[in-house]
Amino acid sequence: MTQTAATKYQKTVLDYTGANDAAVEEKFRQLTGLTGLLDEAKVYEGSDGIVYTVEMPNQTVTLRTVSSSGKDWTIDLKNPLSNSVKRIKFSR
Repeated sequence: MTQTAATKYQKTVLDYTGANDAAVEEKFRQLTGLTGLLDEAKVYEGSDGIVYTVEMPNQTVTLRTVSSSGKDWTIDLKNPLSNSVKRIKFSR
């Protein structure tokens, strides 16, 4: 998985290429501390994709396969990380 260079307009978004299911799940687990089954965090499943959400005291993190940008996966953060990132996008 390789991070794509961001433009000055994309300071709140990290973009990765060459991702796979395992790498995306690992990043979601790192951000949330989730140790159980990923299905425990599933909040939506439909023909257009799957959405997982973990709520923590100071943060809500959502992993989704539903995307209008054409990316395969997106992690949304309710509160930005210390580097101002609010969204992490992954493509195969």
